[in-house]
Amino acid sequence: MAKLANNATRLLEAINYQLIVTLEHCFDLVEGQTLWLEVFGDVTVSDSVQIEVKNFMDDLTDGHINFWNTLKNWLAPRFKQEKYTELILLTTQSYGANADLCHWNDLSGEDRLALLTRVLNNSEARIADSGKKLSKSVKTQQFVMSHECRPSLLDVIEKIKIVSDEPDLKTRAMDARSRFGKGIDQSKRDDYFQSL
Repeated sequence: MAKLANNATRLLEAINYQLIVTLEHCFDLVEGQTLWLEVFGDVTVSDSVQIEVKNFMDDLTDGHINFWNTLKNWLAPRFKQEKYTELILLTTQSYGANADLCHWNDLSGEDRLALLTRVLNNSEARIADSGKKLSKSVKTQQFVMSHECRPSLLDVIEKIKIVSDEPDLKTRAMDARSRFGKGIDQSKRDDYFQSL
């Protein structure tokens, strides 16, 4: 059968993926911590870390909308980034062959800002050369790099860590089922995992 135009399979897979990441972090909580799902972002551990979870197949490139949308979310006035010591973009994506973003975790805040500036300049130059309208991705880049966002951006980029090449949904689910189902009879492990 052909898939319908409004097929929500990918959305359901993304939600399931996010739930498994949430479950993993539940087991890492210490006394007094609270875990929030879809309240302050995808997965949030109180006063510690905020995680944006992306279950995508295409490459993570310097201009990829996932990265720039995540930055935009963390710059929103209602997002209190000062409450977190770490902001994590967790993605199943692998870095693109030419992505300078693959060095992000090793760069200083100044170098990260320079990288973002370079990406925006290259995006705007490509648009100008092609004569096309601004894409959503470029508009998001312009917003993130705007003068109004700069003070928050400087704080946010210091805290960001990118975790790429994460296992796909099936692999992550099997790993979690095995890890959290230890000591549970093999015939009941699926039921136990679904209950969690």
